[in-house]
Amino acid sequence: KVRFPQQMKRYKNNNQIIINVEPFKKALGDTSKALADSKDIEVQFSTEKVNYKDGSVTIPQISKRMTINEILASRGSADAHAFRNKYSNKKTFSRFLPNGELVAKIYEAMENSRCEAVGIIDMPGTASNINAYVDNKAFENGYDNNANDYNNFLPEAVSLYVKELLTDKPNPESTSKLLEFWRPVIEEQTSSSLKKLKLDVENQTLFAKHTRQFLKDMGYGEQLGEDPSDSSSEEIDEDNEETDSNEDQQDQPENSEDADSNPDQEEE
Repeated sequence: KVRFPQQMKRYKNNNQIIINVEPFKKALGDTSKALADSKDIEVQFSTEKVNYKDGSVTIPQISKRMTINEILASRGSADAHAFRNKYSNKKTFSRFLPNGELVAKIYEAMENSRCEAVGIIDMPGTASNINAYVDNKAFENGYDNNANDYNNFLPEAVSLYVKELLTDKPNPESTSKLLEFWRPVIEEQTSSSLKKLKLDVENQTLFAKHTRQFLKDMGYGEQLGEDPSDSSSEEIDEDNEETDSNEDQQDQPENSEDADSNPDQEEE
């Protein structure tokens, strides 16, 4: 179990905590590598909004004084990126990636939710961290409950809905209005696809196929592009395995190296 008390001290005046920055960064980095089952993951800290990049974990910059929610959001960002590295195969992801800009965003948002869900199911202690991360993103990107218009946040709404569906855990209260806006549309048009998504959450290939059907049910079939060729049973079996630093070799299993260690570590 990973604990951080030695890196933190409560700052009573404004409900912040004083952070011993470098040890806290190291603890976050070590935890990320453990959750991703890879010592080769690149851990970086940034003040910019950075999209997921294969082989790396991006965490919001750590400051000397932070609130509890900011600390949890930092840990949630690390957990979410680590789970994407662990559970998502880059080749499989690219193979089923739709052509259209909007559907590509929704497709990636659903894959992120799938990876987070599998991670939360395996390690329930990470759920509060990821929810804090989701809450922070909602405020930063303008789709929290104070937003005036939710029409432009379909990828975010789908991601939230799918995470809730797969984990049976509620999203942060700050996202409730966005979900209320899009939930009727999603459920009316994609009920059949949603059942399949939940059934095959741990199989990336089948989940990607169901995601494309979900997008077709939503009325975006013309933006998907050409359907990928059917997967062989061997490829489907590969997606049931946990991906690690060897994931680029999964389509050629005879060249893959065996993973020597899988640290069993969970957060509180």
